Amino acid sequence: MFKFKKFLVKTSLIEHERRSFLIFDQQNLVYLKTPKVACSSILLTISEYYGVKVNPSIHYDNFWHVQRGKLNKNSANYYKFTFIRNPFDRLVSCYKSKILLPYNLKQPPHFNAPYFSTIQPNSSFADFVQSIANIPDFMADQHFKSQYAILYDKNKLLVDWIGRFENLEADWAELAKKYNFKPDLAYHNSSHNVENTYQDYRLYYTKELADMVYKRYQKDVELLGYSHAYQKLLDFLEKS
Repeated sequence: MFKFKKFLVKTSLIEHERRSFLIFDQQNLVYLKTPKVACSSILLTISEYYGVKVNPSIHYDNFWHVQRGKLNKNSANYYKFTFIRNPFDRLVSCYKSKILLPYNLKQPPHFNAPYFSTIQPNSSFADFVQSIANIPDFMADQHFKSQYAILYDKNKLLVDWIGRFENLEADWAELAKKYNFKPDLAYHNSSHNVENTYQDYRLYYTKELADMVYKRYQKDVELLGYSHAYQKLLDFLEKS
């Protein structure tokens, strides 16, 4: 588990989409959702613990006790956890599941609010990056909002424990042992099997796109511990 220091973050009073806390009063536990970081798998596993069969729209099932934006006084002292992910990998996952997958399945585009008029279904990854690079976090959809903006509020880290997607099995097992969840996460990946796509996220990038994503998610890269991932991506692109 990565230990974080406190850093300043500029936030807006008006957000397009507020962070979501899932509350489990029985265990005095809170899950701060970080979209595109195994959220569905985590929710499926927790629902199994409670013996609840959630509907196909797992994120919107009535079973979940959700608080948005900030925790109320009753939940503020609960143990709070989340997971984070390499921002370069996370953005590709967002692209595949929200730009390409709806197109493949003939579903309505995910980003259809007026704010996101430049984000078109089935657009190229380069066009997608150029669009989201100009959307600040307070206007961003949760799926491409920076993880830093989700985890921090006014210089305060909002969780007690943070696991990494890159070490998902081991980190989840550590948390599961403490709260008697199943140590093996239920598998759910909406973007893994999108037709005609690469499994290696690095293949979507050019040097220019990598630099653009770095600038958009600089806090995620530098303050959440992914500088090494950025450098490895640059090294990979230089050799390609």
